[in-house]
Formats: sequence, C-alpha cells, structure tokens
Amino acid sequence: MSNNSFENLELNKSIQTGITKAGFKEMTPIQAEAIPIAQNGADILATSPTGSGKTLAFGIPALLSPDNALVLCPTRELAQQVGTELQMIDAFNKSGIAVIIGGASYSTQKKDLSKKGKLIVIATPGRMRDHLERKTISLDKFGMLILDEADEMMSMGFAEDLNFIRSHMNQELQVLLFSATFPKHVRKFAEKSMQDPVRIGMDGKQSPPSSIEQFVIQINKGRRPKVIEDLLKVMKPRATIVFCKTRARVEELQKAVKGVRAGVLHGGFTQNERSRCMNQFREGKLELLIATDVASRGLDVDHVDLIIHDDLPMTKEVYVHRTGRTGRAGRNGTSIIFAGSRAKNRLKQLRKSGNEIYDIQAPTKEDVDSAMLYDSVDELMEAKPNPLSEDILDALLSNGLDLHEIALRAISNAYSSSQKEENQGTCAIIINIGKSEGANVRDVLKLATSNRVVDGEQIGKVNLLARMAVIEVPVEIANDLAQEISNRRFRNRRVRARVSEDWEFN
Repeated sequence: MSNNSFENLELNKSIQTGITKAGFKEMTPIQAEAIPIAQNGADILATSPTGSGKTLAFGIPALLSPDNALVLCPTRELAQQVGTELQMIDAFNKSGIAVIIGGASYSTQKKDLSKKGKLIVIATPGRMRDHLERKTISLDKFGMLILDEADEMMSMGFAEDLNFIRSHMNQELQVLLFSATFPKHVRKFAEKSMQDPVRIGMDGKQSPPSSIEQFVIQINKGRRPKVIEDLLKVMKPRATIVFCKTRARVEELQKAVKGVRAGVLHGGFTQNERSRCMNQFREGKLELLIATDVASRGLDVDHVDLIIHDDLPMTKEVYVHRTGRTGRAGRNGTSIIFAGSRAKNRLKQLRKSGNEIYDIQAPTKEDVDSAMLYDSVDELMEAKPNPLSEDILDALLSNGLDLHEIALRAISNAYSSSQKEENQGTCAIIINIGKSEGANVRDVLKLATSNRVVDGEQIGKVNLLARMAVIEVPVEIANDLAQEISNRRFRNRRVRARVSEDWEFN
C-alpha cells in the first residue's frame, strides 16, 4: 500500500467507501499534508494552485468533523462543483450538504438550511450574507469555516462580505484557507481571522506547477486567430481555453477563429446560458472555450490540455489562476501567452516571479501541413468503402488508369483545399495623415484602395486620429500596400506609411 493511499487515513467506513467508489486512490500532496493537520483541529493557511485536489483536502475534514461547516466559494459554479464532489464521497454517510448560491429559490434554500443534524453549507459570499441579513440561518453552531480560492473572492470584491460573515461566527472556530496566490487582502484577512495557522505550500513562489509547460509567442493581434487555429491543428489538445481581457475581444475571436467547435463565456450571459456552455465544454461537445477572466472564474474541467492567453495578464495572480485551469490533478498541461512588443517589461516581471516561460515561434505552414498529413492518413486508414466508391473505381479502371494513378488523383482531389495558401491574419498600416490635415475616413479608404494591391473588401477596421490614420489589412499584402501608399500625396503633403504589428484597434 502506498504511503499516500487514502486507506492510511483514519476515516470512518462510509467515507472510505465513498472515496473508493468515486475512484480516488492516491492523495495529492496538498491532501496528504492538509487532511491530518485539519483532523487535529489546527487552522490551515494553504497556498495551492487550482487543480491540486484541494476540494478533498478540506472536504474530508469537514465531513469527518462533528461540527457544522461553512465553505465559501467565489462563484456559483465552483460552489456547485464542490457540493457535487462532497455529495459523491458522502453518499453512504448522508451528511446534510446544502449549496447556497444566487439564482436559486430562497424558500428552498431556507428549507435546506433548517434541516436537523450535521450540516455542511457551501455558499457564495453574497448569498450567504443575504441569508444572514434575512435571519434564515444562524452560524452560532458552526465550528469550521473554509475559504476556497480566497484570492479570487478578494479580487472579486467580496472582502466586506467575508468580514461580515466571519463576524457572525464564533471566534473559537477552525479556519481552513486555501488560495492559489497570497496577495495583501488575503494576508490581512488571515491575520485577523485565524489562530496560529499551519502554513502549507507557502514557499513565496507564485507560479503554476511544474507539470505545466509555459511558452510565449511574440505576435500581433491580427494574426492571433489564425495562430489559434494552427496551434489546435498541430498540438491536438482535447480541450482548450483562450482567455481575453474584454467581452468585445471574446466575441471578436469567436467570429475570427474558423473550423473549430467553440463556445464563449463573458459577463453578458445569464447563469443558464453559462451553465449550458460549460456543460457542453465539459462533455467534449466544444473543443474551444473563449472567455473573459471574470466569467471563467471557478472553471473546473479536468481534460483541458492547453491554455492560451490572448494578452499578457496584468498581474501574476491572474496568470497563475488562468494557467491553473490546465494540468489539473497531476496531469500535464501547456500554457501559451500571446504578446506584442510592448509587453516585454511585464513578461520580464512575470519571469522574475519564478515562472519559466520559454520563447517559441508560431506554427509554420510546414508544421500545419505535416499535422494535417498525419490526420489525413488516419482518416483514410479508418474509412470504409461504399458501393458507389467501388463503381467509380471500376469506371476509372475501365478508362485505362492504374490503381496508383487513381489513388493519387483521389487524394489530391479530396485534400486539395488544405494545400491552398491560408490567410495569415491581419496587421496595421499607419499613415501620417489625420484629422489635423482635414482627412476623413472616406479619404483614407480612397488613398488605400487606389491601387492594384488591395480592394475595399480587404480593408478591416479604420482608426482616424489627430495626426495619423490606421487601417487593418491582411498580413500578406501589408508591405506592398504600405509601399504603394507611400508613393502618393494628400493635399500637397507627401504620404508616408509603415506596417505595425502592435497596433490595437478601437
């Protein structure tokens, strides 16, 4: 028996049976360290990344404790996931487990909270505060408080709610605080609310686990949709999440990324729409999820192999949380940052904080063609001939073609589209005329399209500023077009144009 087997813990028979039935055999490092300490009644302050198995690290002690326990989570979805996992391992013990989140009926939740016997409440801070203010629950008899993803709760603005909830609980209670990072607000709450906590995994390093390979690709925004497509073709991840800063960028990428079953998450969706999208992603019906940081909090999908950061995160805490959505439960994963030249200083700071991030190039056409070749071979090996295929073959043979020539022509015809030169994305051309020279958007478009290099349909966004105009064009024609524009004049002024890969359009 392994030293990290759950069977080495002093668990009651029903909990042990539930763990075995759920398929858990070996404890993760955070579980092996935290569970015995929590069983002895000590407070725990644990820095542990997402996907490390912390739900069982606090869930098993909560189930074994004779006291009622309150678990606070940053999002509805995470609360539901924690509740599902605890119910799974408590199937034979039958503790009262109540999930208290927004969007659900108050009367049903009031009934759940009034049940007699041992109670474990899993709640979001806002809804728990609502119940306290409505006096539908008293926390006087709760002996354990657990904070899951404490840094996320603080960053979402729940500090006041957490302090309010803590003030309604006994001072002499056990507190287990789990956090991927340890910023100032979390430290302040811990100092005020905990008694001599045992510190676990707090080596000062705020970086994803070593099981996640971290890379950066220097690339402009216009080319990123195409590179996302190429990465999926070459790396063949089971599931991928692309993180974006804004809702507009999420929707922009959804339209731009082609040939992929993609879903989106941002703040404009209802809880039902969000749950539907997440269920499709979790079940493998979607291979790509494009999401904002806020909307993606609490994501817990084990089979995510690849994380793509459409932009360099503003803080290392955000980077750690994003990246932690892959490599979960000891699995391997990959994180790739897209960065423009302006992000060099932030990338340098991120590397200084302990992250080994390696520079790589975007997949080349040869990389993609090679990957597609292997896919094509696999498809042909698995394909089964139908009666029509046999009739066509007989007809071709009767016209004097041999089998080798027929095979070559069939393959060429079937996969010719994949051999065509693909769109390489877009970039910007900056032109030295603007509103100060009396130019308007129509003037800029006329200047850009009065040539044989480009037609009007190839021009994307146009930004007109005081002293410059910026147009979005396909990468493959950008240099020729910039040279063509630079040979022209506007109102007796010589026009100059240059290509930029770093411009961010409004």
